[in-house]
Amino acid sequence: MKRLNRPEAGPACLKRFKHGVDNWQALDDSGYKPIVNHALWEMQDGLCAYCECELKGERGHRGEIEHFRTRSSKPQLTFEWSNLYLSCHAMHHCAEHKDNAKGGKGYSADELIDPAAEDPDDVLTFRESGDVAPREGLDAAARHRAETTIRVLNLEYRKLREKRRGRARIYRLDEPDVVAILASWSPEERMDYVRAELQALHKEPFSAAIRQLLKGLL
Repeated sequence: MKRLNRPEAGPACLKRFKHGVDNWQALDDSGYKPIVNHALWEMQDGLCAYCECELKGERGHRGEIEHFRTRSSKPQLTFEWSNLYLSCHAMHHCAEHKDNAKGGKGYSADELIDPAAEDPDDVLTFRESGDVAPREGLDAAARHRAETTIRVLNLEYRKLREKRRGRARIYRLDEPDVVAILASWSPEERMDYVRAELQALHKEPFSAAIRQLLKGLL
């Protein structure tokens, strides 16, 4: 889960639809849904908004449009650009888990980290082991939101941990002594290198632990 930069102006076609007049199916029937899907895919660098897996599959399918605040809880936000993300189709984590009875029990969207409104790296720690946990030193409210986000999206799901761990191992094989090497560089050289690496990692799936490692060297 990473910080996303949402363009202020979403697809103009969304303004054609209004809560109370149109239902969500109307967007699909209109033929505009692929336009919204593509805008979200661009915003998210082709990755799931929650687990950072690569959004591609058969016939070029690019994830499923997800309502951060569900249509059942906030129907007035059905067509609001600020409430839309793309999520993967996984049954055991992300949007599917959030919205089913098990994942969605006992939470409100205000208790979740909204990746286009705040930086998840400020409240979540992704370790090279693949684990994710609340950051140390959070106040009680922030810790609750971190724990709720991990639980509701099931970010500690075994297969997600394995994929994050595998990505970290690949990076370490390529750059085994990156921390020691960068420590010997000047602050300016180190900053330039880290920024370039972070830019390169931005579209890489499951790179949260490496991103946080590098950000810690700035």
